[in-house]
Amino acid sequence: MFVFSKTKVWLLWFFFSFLIHHSIQAQDISFSQFFISPLYLNPASAGDGETEYRFSSQYRNQWSGLGFPYKTMQASGDFSLFKDDWKKGFPACGISFYSDQAGKSKMGITEIQLTGSYTIHLDEDQTLSSGLQVAYVQRSVDISNLKWDNQYNGMTYDPALSSGESAMAEPFSYVDLGAGFLWKYQAYDDLKYHIGIAGFHLNKPPQSFYNTESDRLHMRFVVNAGSEIKWKEKRMSILPKMLFIRQGGAMNLSAGGLVKYLVGLESRYTEAYTASAVSFGGLYRWADAFSLQAFFDYKNSFSLGLSYDINVSPFHAATNFMGGFEFSLSCKGNVFHQPNGKRKL
Repeated sequence: MFVFSKTKVWLLWFFFSFLIHHSIQAQDISFSQFFISPLYLNPASAGDGETEYRFSSQYRNQWSGLGFPYKTMQASGDFSLFKDDWKKGFPACGISFYSDQAGKSKMGITEIQLTGSYTIHLDEDQTLSSGLQVAYVQRSVDISNLKWDNQYNGMTYDPALSSGESAMAEPFSYVDLGAGFLWKYQAYDDLKYHIGIAGFHLNKPPQSFYNTESDRLHMRFVVNAGSEIKWKEKRMSILPKMLFIRQGGAMNLSAGGLVKYLVGLESRYTEAYTASAVSFGGLYRWADAFSLQAFFDYKNSFSLGLSYDINVSPFHAATNFMGGFEFSLSCKGNVFHQPNGKRKL
């Protein structure tokens, strides 16, 4: 059986962090706390949690100091009821909602995703999941508040002048398809890790506001990985995280991690009492920003996350190093099973 040691895990993270030497922001929406919205990363993530259900929500406000902020939000939930009753594997499903509004033109995207996955047990320590996703997407833009060259009279801007734009951008919608695989391994009690590969926009939907077929959305390929390394009697953990996205000619690499510390008492054998936890750390998004992050987990049921991006790209001359604020709230739990595997009902 192929097993990573702790040393090999750290070498793997080092390799991922320096794999890409050039990276810019991808075309799709993104979150700094990307691990809070797993269905957006990989359809195979539906039901991959340790509990039977999981809900999450996020809000991101970026570049508000420029006067035209980019606002992004998401809400999602995934379910894998009766997973302990399936010996060889189990199905799961998920639903998610995303909304993004960018700039003075209020260019927006609203998306509803339906996700299905199936997980098989390769052995006692590892699983392999596959997932499919179907999304309904609507895009819109409002150009009425934009200023055009034709509205300058030679001295100043005159809104009474015609913009010269005869065609108005009309909202449009389309169906989007995605698929992915996720492998998870728990080598022993104090080390576990996962890696996922996914593809989105597999049908390359059209993106023109003027009913043309020439402009189509590039496929988005995603690789995400993470692990949990425990020490000091399992009260502290290191949580390395990595995300790589390639979409057309754009790439995005984020790497970093968190340090997690349990606060309060915890039952070591029955899991009748679960300790709360605090986590601190950050991620570096290559050639773009540092993201400082902090989380509070209440008894492994509710989680509150805060992060702030410090912009270090060439755009910092306009942003004054101010990036984006992000807030997340999530919860998870069981409906039919206790943590020790006994049925509630």
